[in-house]
Amino acid sequence: MLMAWCCLVIAGPVATAFDVCVTKLLAHVDVAPQAHVIGLVHAGLQLWACHLARITTHESQSGRLLVAACKRLFMQSKDPANDERFCHVTVVETLLGVLSSQCAHSVPTQALIYVAGVLKNVSGSARMVTLLSTNGAIAVFSKALQVTFDKDVNAAAQVLVQVTAILRNLAEHKQCLKQFWHAHVIQALCDLLPAYASHGELVLNVSRILSKLTLHEAGRTQVNKGKHNLRHLLKLLDGDTRSRQQDAALVIRLAFILGNLTATNDRNRKAIVTLGAVPPLVRMLKEYHIRYVHESPDNDTSATTAEDVLVKLVRLLANAAIHTSVGPMLGTVPGIEVLLDVLDHAKVARHEELMLNVVSCLTNLSFYS
Repeated sequence: MLMAWCCLVIAGPVATAFDVCVTKLLAHVDVAPQAHVIGLVHAGLQLWACHLARITTHESQSGRLLVAACKRLFMQSKDPANDERFCHVTVVETLLGVLSSQCAHSVPTQALIYVAGVLKNVSGSARMVTLLSTNGAIAVFSKALQVTFDKDVNAAAQVLVQVTAILRNLAEHKQCLKQFWHAHVIQALCDLLPAYASHGELVLNVSRILSKLTLHEAGRTQVNKGKHNLRHLLKLLDGDTRSRQQDAALVIRLAFILGNLTATNDRNRKAIVTLGAVPPLVRMLKEYHIRYVHESPDNDTSATTAEDVLVKLVRLLANAAIHTSVGPMLGTVPGIEVLLDVLDHAKVARHEELMLNVVSCLTNLSFYS
């Protein structure tokens, strides 16, 4: 009732008094002992949510103080020893309220980045996962993915990086999955791909979440409902050669997602051909085979990464080859014979998963020969 009344008072002496109150309260955050920071910022954010502070830009005094207060809260959240201090329903509700679509436009974007960063930092604890899942956090995050926070695309992307990092943490917990399905998180994530294709960190976060969610039938069903989702994923996988070499982690996850989507879905298998993905896939197969063969045995990380990329790419091709029209076509694609070279090297290196995937792919291809 009090909050509803407050929201109606948007001008006059009461609003001015609240401007002063918010400013003075936030000014104390910078000098407050660490033990009181969460409480002070919590109170400041609640007052801000009343929309009584009339000046809400980053350049205003209150805006600068809000950003500074949220930054200090963010710094405190980076220490795992403070996790329990954040694990209170009122604190969680207030932080989620800041990210809600109703409040997001009245808060400086930098403050949103810090608030989302706080939730990301503390979302690893089991208690916080429970608090977030029982307070509708996933629905809030899903809507946050669809909000344009700022005209500055880079600033908006930074908010989205933090939000997707939280979702990545929550996607690992079975207790959260139903909320992912109900909140239509998958489509919100897929919609980010064409808009932010050049933002490596954000796209990688999205791919990490999708790689977890597409392990489940409900997740794959939601991806398949989107008319252009598969096209966007394949286009992102194609990428330019330099970006792929710099970020094999993205290739691994995209190929894994596509492997999940083609594991049991014949329409998706055929789409690999109709969307023109076969030549780029074979080209990548050859590229990573070269890296796989020529990586120094001493460079464990690079060698393992090249192997992992090949495991995922070969699995994807093996799944696609199950389709009655895709299999025969794949067997005649120039360059597909590199699979035999990959198999030879995998045998020597005793990389069992890669060997099994190549054998499976060759078996599916030979079925139509």
